[in-house]
Amino acid sequence: MISQDSRRTPRPLLSGGLAVLLAATLVVADIPDVSGDAAGPPAAEAMSHASARVPAEKRAGQKLAIAKPRVKGTARIGQTLRARVKSTGTVRPALTYTWLRDGVRIRGAHKSWYRLGSKDRKHRISVRVTAKATGYRTVTKRSSPTKRVRAKAINDPRSAQVVVNKLRPLQPKRYQPSGLVHARGIENTNGQPMRWATARALERMAVAARKDGVDFRIFSAFRSYDYQRSLYDSYVARDGRARADTYSARPGHSEHQTGFAVDLGDWSGCGIGTCFADTSAGRWLAKNSHRYGFILRYPRGYTHITGYTYEPWHFRYVGEKAAKEMKRKKIRTLEQYRGLKAAPDYR
Repeated sequence: MISQDSRRTPRPLLSGGLAVLLAATLVVADIPDVSGDAAGPPAAEAMSHASARVPAEKRAGQKLAIAKPRVKGTARIGQTLRARVKSTGTVRPALTYTWLRDGVRIRGAHKSWYRLGSKDRKHRISVRVTAKATGYRTVTKRSSPTKRVRAKAINDPRSAQVVVNKLRPLQPKRYQPSGLVHARGIENTNGQPMRWATARALERMAVAARKDGVDFRIFSAFRSYDYQRSLYDSYVARDGRARADTYSARPGHSEHQTGFAVDLGDWSGCGIGTCFADTSAGRWLAKNSHRYGFILRYPRGYTHITGYTYEPWHFRYVGEKAAKEMKRKKIRTLEQYRGLKAAPDYR
């Protein structure tokens, strides 16, 4: 039986030693943990900080900011086009590329560059760029189309880089250049026109030659397909086909048909002949024509490559860059310069 006094007097809950241990534990529990990853603000404050680190536009889900893509490069077969696009937003997105031919996706063309092939000829090329970043809406923009893709320069009769020989006829064979003009201030025996670039370069060359006390005139320039056929047939009738092929081009194979070739001479009485090489005009042209974009197309000792005998009067406009490079590197023929095989005979 429990006495009344014992009910009123509470019993001690813990002994002295255990109480001290519990108190120490409670004190330690009140010390905040500041070690390693456990450190940090309260949950609400942490959420606020994380939100502040995210750009406002991302939180709002706005579009990425990229400029309209641009296509760099020459629209010519064999050349490489490159896409240029600038990100104007606050993040750097991942970009993907899709090249288009007349607006239709080109299979397998998904790099930032695209090399033009034969299938692209006469078509316009553009690129579609897609920008992506986590938390943003995807953005797609398309460039303006290029000009119509042209043939390789060495195949394009409109280009001063075209290579015409016995293995490389003009395409088309009856090609007729447009915009032919006459060179000003230079005597033109047959009154034949030429390409604008040829005429302007020839005029500058004539001025320079006269300053050195040398003058020259034009014996022949542009010849149409029909004109060349008539001329070639007359040579065949006179000398036979085998002989004619050594000094006259068949129709569709003549450089004169491009408007970039000229036969030059003087008033020494040599006319069109190898003796022109020994005249003051012939020597000056051989030494200086490259400065104005011309090359001596059929040099001595290279018939096995060009297919034609030595013609010191036949100059071909290829542009200053190519002509000067050939001179500097001592490259004598256009076939060698362009890495093409020799063309001594027709197929």
